Amino acid sequence: MIKLPLLNNFCKKIYSIIKVTLKISRFILGFITVIAFITFYIWTEKPNYIDKLDNYIVDNSLIKYQEKFEIAINSINKDNVVAIAQFEELLKELESVGRYDNKLYPLKRNVKINLINLYIAEKLIDKAYSFTVKWEQEDKYDLDAKIKYAQVLSKMQENQKKANAYYAYLFDQFYNIQKVAKPYIEFLLKINEKDEAQRILNIYNENTQREYKYTIYFEDLNGSFSADHLLFFNQLSKLRNNRFKVYFNGTFHKLKSLRFDIEKHPADFVISNISVTLITKSKKFNFPIINPSFKHNFTKTGKNEFTSYGKDPYLAIDLPNEVIGYDGELDIIIQFNLTPVQLLFL
Repeated sequence: MIKLPLLNNFCKKIYSIIKVTLKISRFILGFITVIAFITFYIWTEKPNYIDKLDNYIVDNSLIKYQEKFEIAINSINKDNVVAIAQFEELLKELESVGRYDNKLYPLKRNVKINLINLYIAEKLIDKAYSFTVKWEQEDKYDLDAKIKYAQVLSKMQENQKKANAYYAYLFDQFYNIQKVAKPYIEFLLKINEKDEAQRILNIYNENTQREYKYTIYFEDLNGSFSADHLLFFNQLSKLRNNRFKVYFNGTFHKLKSLRFDIEKHPADFVISNISVTLITKSKKFNFPIINPSFKHNFTKTGKNEFTSYGKDPYLAIDLPNEVIGYDGELDIIIQFNLTPVQLLFL
């Protein structure tokens, strides 16, 4: 039988443990509540802080990967075997990056393109083939994956008919895209199909003479980059030759970011010397677009020049700090040179 004093002591110890546990639990719960409140406040009232933190993390990663990319690029032609190893290693690090990552996926795409080019240069055609097959299957909406797959097929003597059929399939869908038409025509010339090459060239060039449409998509507290978050231009002026000016106007609630879309473009084009003017209720800002924080289906081909490819090309309009979080009406004026790309090599 347990003596009463011992039982009392045991109960007191259990009670003390429960009391301490409850105090710790209350403290942890209180701490979590405070953190949750602060997070909710920042998320709803200070969304720019979240964006800045997210951009800071992504930008730091991008800088690190870009440095490795440049090292690999510099190895090309000096030692292609080393370059291949460097690109393959970098690709492993970028493995988790998805195609909707506007900042990191373009780098991942460039790594893949350079790897395929190196495999071809080093006569590693089987490796290039298996690589492009996998890429084309994994990223069914990436036009570059399809183009590189066709290119590798064209390098394989036993797959010439398959390459021809696949190029024809691509051109049927993307008849106004230079990076589809150009390698297809070059392939046709290589297999001595000159008449067909001329026909493809004519189709491509005929479809570079249509009009362009311009829109601004925006992100603010109410949503981002969707059909109900866009502005159609109020006015379009042709200043001289291929120099244009488009004017937009909108009202925003805590503006986060803007992007400039060239809608329903009929063919690849070069856009250059882009200048942006933003006019708020109290101030005017002027700046060029030189190194946009994100872009889609554009390749930078000069200091202030970008060449389109594929569908839905757009560029980020990186806002001055004073405009981020802006409430109210905003005028947006964009001036640029725009020239359709035509194929003239036949």
